[in-house]
Amino acid sequence: MEQHLARLTTTVPISRLPTSSCSLSADAAAAGGVSAVESPIDIDTARVITPDPWGRSIDLWGYDTPSQTVTMTYHGRPSCDRRHAMEDVRGEFSTRNRIDFGGREYELKNIHYHAVSEHNVDGVQLDGEAHLLHETVHTPTPARPRKLLVLAVRLTMSATNGSQHDALLANGTGAQALPSETCATPMSAVRPDIIVRDLLPPPGSAWWYRGSLTTKANGDADYHKPVDWIVFQETMAVDWAVWEHYRSIWPLRDFPNRNAKPATNASPIVTAISVC
Repeated sequence: MEQHLARLTTTVPISRLPTSSCSLSADAAAAGGVSAVESPIDIDTARVITPDPWGRSIDLWGYDTPSQTVTMTYHGRPSCDRRHAMEDVRGEFSTRNRIDFGGREYELKNIHYHAVSEHNVDGVQLDGEAHLLHETVHTPTPARPRKLLVLAVRLTMSATNGSQHDALLANGTGAQALPSETCATPMSAVRPDIIVRDLLPPPGSAWWYRGSLTTKANGDADYHKPVDWIVFQETMAVDWAVWEHYRSIWPLRDFPNRNAKPATNASPIVTAISVC
């Protein structure tokens, strides 16, 4: 998960909707004293604090937009003559999509995929993980820096069921091929009729903790922190053939953990929050 905040190709004004009762929570600063660890982590469900002591929830009010276009590209490293574990395929959205967490408003910047899950739960690693990277809407200043938040959806391969993620990662022909080139002219594939809310599990529960990005930006020595992580408890399915093609970009013989960062030994405060 990299600190690469791509520019939106289309700007569509969106009015602030009334906050639902779900998001009437303590100010975001209430948890300001919680230190950030290096992500990803193995979530020990026996140690999760329930309910969230700061009374926070996450409101997806801005995800209820009509279907939109997503442009998929291969996000590579400068050394394009070889694969790198910190590369991914990511999508940028044609319309603004916003959420509310802890009294702060965040805007979706991109979605990208890791070919095995980065977050484990009780020691179990799944087939993949989608990261939806968000940034606070306000203009950053030294006194009020930007804040990052990531929605993480763990994915499981299925021979019978799929999800909206398949529409983004499908490997079609010609211009609809899944971008995977590193040195050639950058490839892109436009995916129409994507419903952003369908990239997430239904309303329910998630885990929150304060961590870092899991990919270093070019030239950075450390992983950027702090980052608020929202890891959905419920998983989503992806089509077996679609996911096998995606993970083949990082052959197991060369990349034991594909393009995913292994879980660290960090044991941060993890709380359970509601998702509306």
